[in-house]
Amino acid sequence: VIFTLIFVALPLLAQEEKVELAGKLPPKAMVYLESGQLSAQLGKLLDSGFADKFVKTQVYKDFTVSKLFNKLGDRIKSLEEATGFGFDLDNLRNLAGDHSALALYDIAELKFVLLTRIEQQKVMASSLWGLREKFETRKATAIGKDYWVKEDNGGRVSFAFAFHAGYLVAGTDLPNFEKTLELM
Repeated sequence: VIFTLIFVALPLLAQEEKVELAGKLPPKAMVYLESGQLSAQLGKLLDSGFADKFVKTQVYKDFTVSKLFNKLGDRIKSLEEATGFGFDLDNLRNLAGDHSALALYDIAELKFVLLTRIEQQKVMASSLWGLREKFETRKATAIGKDYWVKEDNGGRVSFAFAFHAGYLVAGTDLPNFEKTLELM
């Protein structure tokens, strides 16, 4: 539901200035979305009832029986189990800042990097930040700062996040996540 709503609804809500974040993310994304006001757009999406209406449409019902829908659902469930963090629209809204970009490098495997400009206090008050002690701490040598990574026991599911230079960087594609930190 999360990614379907992002792909369908956010472009419809977009009425914003041009944001230049593409240079901060590695190239070759299959899908690239940029927003100048992601937090406000997600709030509008959630508060408008669009999500509730959308899940009742035939388009959504058809999508729910697709292999992609089931695979994405499995990947999200695996991420939630590995990290202890709920990947839902409410949590995304709580972590969303204004100028944001989402790069999807492999849709079926849910390999992405999210970059969002956000106040440090908002990040530190988030449930994700509170979970960082359960994550492995690594050092991003390019920026000299820590980031946090969580992998499942099989090493198949990874999620990493960092706060640097006023941006929350999060993703499931570790090489592109690390490259994003270098590009900042």
